[in-house]
Order: sequence, then C-alpha cells, then structure tokens
Amino acid sequence: MHKKFLWTSVCLAIVTLVTVVDSLTPTVAMLWEKEEGKLKQRLKACHHPGNCPSCNSAAYRLEKHRKVLKEEAAWAKWDGKDDKAKKLESKVKSLREQLVNFDAKKK
Repeated sequence: MHKKFLWTSVCLAIVTLVTVVDSLTPTVAMLWEKEEGKLKQRLKACHHPGNCPSCNSAAYRLEKHRKVLKEEAAWAKWDGKDDKAKKLESKVKSLREQLVNFDAKKK
C-alpha cells in the first residue's frame, strides 16, 4: 500500500512538472525574442567593433542561439514539420548574415 502511494505521488509530481515547463515554454520564447532584438540592435549601433566587449558578448550569445535554432530546425524537419523548419532556417540565415556583417565591421 505504501509503495503504491509513493509511486502515485512520484507520477503526479512528474506530470505536474511537465505541465508547468510546457506552459512556460511560450513565455521563454517571447522573452528570448525581446532579448534577441536588443542584441541585434547593439550590433547594428556599434561604432567601435572589435574593441567593444559588450558587442562581442552580444555576438557570442547570438551565435550560440543560432546554433540552437539550427538544431531545432533539423528536428522539425525530421519530425515532418516543414513549415516550422523553413521558418527556423530563415531565422538562422538572417542571424548568420548579421553576424558575418558584424565580423566584417571588426576588420
């Protein structure tokens, strides 16, 4: 009886955790969209690239995010969600172009 109650409690806790995480996912995505916009603006407005730790940090964070989006696009394509994959791939391409432009300004 005690073991059955323990397993029920564990299963209920897991279901609750999954539900909470799933409900927060759109919120996290919206927050990242806002942050991504700020980072892009910082790169566009930089007047002294190469010597600016703030802009170099922004470029690093955007590059990490680009890699995550690229992986998400691959998973979406594998799952057969072609529309989502195309949207993510276009975003990856846009981020890549912006990072290449920033690197060109550094030289």
